[in-house]
Amino acid sequence: VDDLVEEIAQYADTLDVYNAGSNTQPSCFICQAYRLFTMPKAEDLSEVQSILDYPHSAVVRCVGFVYMRFVLHPNHLWGKLEEYLFDTM
Repeated sequence: VDDLVEEIAQYADTLDVYNAGSNTQPSCFICQAYRLFTMPKAEDLSEVQSILDYPHSAVVRCVGFVYMRFVLHPNHLWGKLEEYLFDTM
């Protein structure tokens, strides 16, 4: 997961789903979120916690939030993400 965090911080520069000027080519941000889904240790939420608490890049944290949104059951989402609602990073 640490290597993925470094790669996100280095290459993902936008939160767009698609690359600029394209309706079919995915952005680096969404590709990295998908990579997080495919990682075997990503099911361990303590690993994802390090992504959510990453202090140097909001884009890295957003990948973690997108992942949590799709992985957690909606009834548990608020309990896990409430502390980040008014976060100023």
